[in-house]
Amino acid sequence: MPDLTDSTRLKKLREYLGYSQRELAQEFHVTSGAIAHWENGVRPIPGPIEKLISIYEESLNLKHETGSLVSNEALQVSRDLFKISLKTLQQEGLRLQEPEQRNLARLVDDYFHETFKRGRVSGSIKTAIARQIIKSLEGSRGLSIKAAQMASFLELGLPPEIPQILGDLQLSGKPLPFAQIQEILKTAYGHPGKIFSKISSEPLSVTSLAQLHRGTLVTGEEIVIKVQHPGIKDVLASQFKKLSLLAYLGSLLGQSATEALEEIQYQVLLELDYEREIRNQERFRNIFSHEPRIVIPKIYRDLCRSNIIVSEFEPGLSFSAFRARANNQEKSKAALLIAYFHGLAIFQNNLLHADPHSGNFLFRGDKVIFLDFGRIIELDPAEAAQERALYLAIFHKNKLQVFKHFKERNLVVEPESFDFEGFWQLILRQQEHHLVDRPFKITKAFIKAGILEARAFKHRKRIRLDKNLLRASLVNASLWSLFADLEAEANWREQSLAILDIGTPKRSHP
Repeated sequence: MPDLTDSTRLKKLREYLGYSQRELAQEFHVTSGAIAHWENGVRPIPGPIEKLISIYEESLNLKHETGSLVSNEALQVSRDLFKISLKTLQQEGLRLQEPEQRNLARLVDDYFHETFKRGRVSGSIKTAIARQIIKSLEGSRGLSIKAAQMASFLELGLPPEIPQILGDLQLSGKPLPFAQIQEILKTAYGHPGKIFSKISSEPLSVTSLAQLHRGTLVTGEEIVIKVQHPGIKDVLASQFKKLSLLAYLGSLLGQSATEALEEIQYQVLLELDYEREIRNQERFRNIFSHEPRIVIPKIYRDLCRSNIIVSEFEPGLSFSAFRARANNQEKSKAALLIAYFHGLAIFQNNLLHADPHSGNFLFRGDKVIFLDFGRIIELDPAEAAQERALYLAIFHKNKLQVFKHFKERNLVVEPESFDFEGFWQLILRQQEHHLVDRPFKITKAFIKAGILEARAFKHRKRIRLDKNLLRASLVNASLWSLFADLEAEANWREQSLAILDIGTPKRSHP
């Protein structure tokens, strides 16, 4: 088969990555007009760009020995894998429409390439793949986000860059028409005009499960109205079944996603219980009433319904705006305050806020505003005490105590031959920010190095992710990603030790 022309190779690469001409132009640092001219053959592709195309093809494992961008043997195997997975779903009584089949086929392709490729894919390509995977799952609303995030940490093949773009997706859902929101409010209150003097027709934000509108009470208070998407429970019931593809795919690749998918279902369903969310938000307001820099909006309980939460409006900068405007000291203090919030909740109150993505924070002066308490998990006190003991053992470099913890909780397979020494060295490197008693800057390079070291650990698949380890891994990874975006520098050890020491006063150190 003859080689494809350079213009065709460029177009096929762009289509594979799911980029528009403008997006690919940004990736290549050229104008969108140049991409259009090269694809149409109006102008020859310059040598440096041609070389860049070759690098992308090679990194994505798409370049055949002939040099053509065609389906290779690995791609055919992934197609076969998809057919087997689809057949299994059909046997369970699930019929996918043609568009869904195409999207899932692409999803399996990306799983396969990322898992079995040779060489190292550049960060930009990984991010492009992440966008494509999430695009494939967009119709699943809340499930798509959580499934993609968890699968990445279970190493089912999804790139670690996924959490970096989850926040944007959570805030970019398609809003319900305002007329439909008005009907929901009319059903809930009868005459909303007697309660609300004003409700903005434009939503403040749209999440996977709800949307938020700013308003004003007739008594003058500014508020936020959170309205759950109608029928979302039925949508989720269908999507839970579709996500069984992830579990089946994981088993074919020698990995288990059963616990992760159970955790997905558990956490997403938590967010549909608004009465529970209201109790949690009020509980957290009480816990942090001593800390004026932690702001948690007040709930107007009398105005809440099973599908509506009305809370105080708290103005503040979004995460991206704060990152752009704040200086290094301000960003570091904010990150330390966020770490304090999560640490104190877990280790002194047995509460895990399991959804620390960038959309759940606002910033005003030296204050951090914490939003959305739907995904709060109450920890068993005995298990929380075990986690605290583990962290203290790591902080004090008690290697034998850490090994004992993993053995007694059956967190490693075949412990008699497990490389505990290699595992200990991995822990020391990944917990470096907690082991040094000085300011430590968390950067993207630090996180990337940790991911690569974890993947290089030969016995990583013999570590069993129970629900506590899975939850801790997800929350820590999300927090580290936020702190790396802020390039936060602080004495993380000093504050963490103060929190882990139950006898110390409940105060923060930023």
